[in-house]
Amino acid sequence: MFRRFTRAVLAGIGGRSLSHPEAGHGPRSTNETSREGGVSPAMAAGVKQLLLLDDEEAILLPTAKYFRSLGWTVDLAREAEEGEALISHRHYDLAILDVRVTRFGGTGGLELLREIRRRDHGTSVIVLSAYMSTDMEAEARALGAAAVLRKPQSLPDLAHLALTVMEGRRG
Repeated sequence: MFRRFTRAVLAGIGGRSLSHPEAGHGPRSTNETSREGGVSPAMAAGVKQLLLLDDEEAILLPTAKYFRSLGWTVDLAREAEEGEALISHRHYDLAILDVRVTRFGGTGGLELLREIRRRDHGTSVIVLSAYMSTDMEAEARALGAAAVLRKPQSLPDLAHLALTVMEGRRG
């Protein structure tokens, strides 16, 4: 866990996205700003920035691939600490967060949502979980989640909801 967190911090400080080249996870995201401080080509083109938090590779990787195929720039976090490192260096238009990202049933996704709200009220958030209690759902909504869903969700439905949530935030 510490190694992943350190890699996330260093990747953010170094101005490049997290990647796991040993796993061959495909194209990575671009930064919000260039090294010279201007807007990156991705931001200038209106590319949507997405943060995905999930500890299940079987959900994380296909979801990232799907959103990338729609033209989104996607950063991946498998632990809440990785997500915190990423949000400390980037703005995201949308975050899709799994509530439980540990074997021990913690609520790391809600902690990351809390941190997102502390830093940036402009990020839309969708919370997902296979183990959602009414208390967790109420807490997620109180923290500003635009939607709270139970897993599994179809990728087209999730993408449609993502666009709807972001439109609602702008309008």
